[in-house]
Amino acid sequence: MVAGAISAIANILQFSLLFGGGDDEDSALGLVGTIATIVFAPLAAMLLQLAVSRQREHLADATGARLLGRAAPLADALGNLERGAQAIPMGVNPATASLYAVNPLPRAGIASLFMMHPPTAERIRRLRELDGDVLLAA
Repeated sequence: MVAGAISAIANILQFSLLFGGGDDEDSALGLVGTIATIVFAPLAAMLLQLAVSRQREHLADATGARLLGRAAPLADALGNLERGAQAIPMGVNPATASLYAVNPLPRAGIASLFMMHPPTAERIRRLRELDGDVLLAA
């Protein structure tokens, strides 16, 4: 919701800049601030959304492990899904990537910073730690 609100404010400022909304006596600092908000607000909203999304994935994994009584079956299933996603690449719209259990889009390097999902290896490692199977995570 916060990310959506930030984006909405940026859109309102963008339209007010394009279609008026102020008088000719507005200061240049106000114009610079409006332009900076239009540029940086969507970036801030996206980073906030990514951080929340990754944390929610970890919480969902922990909740699933608690429901199962053990985390190992969930960790094994995530490993199988990840191997399947790597073996058979999917033609997925990036806008719907967050709906998949594992990241369906191949990304590496700096592009991995903008993934909705935390890396599957990290999710498996955390799940193994819940069962105390740290040695099996490697």
